[in-house]
Amino acid sequence: MTRRLIAHFPENPPKNIPHISLFQLKIEESRLPELIENLGVFLKKNPFLPTLTMRSSLTDTQENIFWTVERIDDETNLNDFHKSIVEIAAAYRSSELMEQVRMLRNLSLDQREKVKNYGIFWGLPGNLNPHITLFYDSGVDRKDQNKTFISIKDLIGEIAVTPGIVFKAQSLAIGKLGRSGNVEKILYKFE
Repeated sequence: MTRRLIAHFPENPPKNIPHISLFQLKIEESRLPELIENLGVFLKKNPFLPTLTMRSSLTDTQENIFWTVERIDDETNLNDFHKSIVEIAAAYRSSELMEQVRMLRNLSLDQREKVKNYGIFWGLPGNLNPHITLFYDSGVDRKDQNKTFISIKDLIGEIAVTPGIVFKAQSLAIGKLGRSGNVEKILYKFE
């Protein structure tokens, strides 16, 4: 699916390792080993790799194109697991804000409070929206490299998505984020 999108809009798409984000943070490199150790201890006591069912269609936000999770085999466990991951990782975040947050203006009071407590205001307990971002910076309708007008809505409607594809998560990883929130590199993987 990503290759088909890039074929129409090849203007330097960001490197992206497909993933479902549980938490994003800015962390000093020197603190990474301690975070890895504490997550490892937690994961040994709480192994949880959910089975996910994906939607049969893609979603365009006019910024990114998402393939959203339709159903999770044990939603309650995922929510509890997510909350624990956020609590552990948030303790290691840098006092300096992530670039993705610094660029935003006019945050609501609630968003500012979440940034103060977690460094971000999305993907926190209570508002987890599991999805795989297939294409970043999709923007608006435009012409492709052949100068042919392409409607994003029409394009994603043409891409075949296997209805109800089901898969079990294989691992939890810590990745290096790019400007768009894309994962450019796996720094550590918990099998």
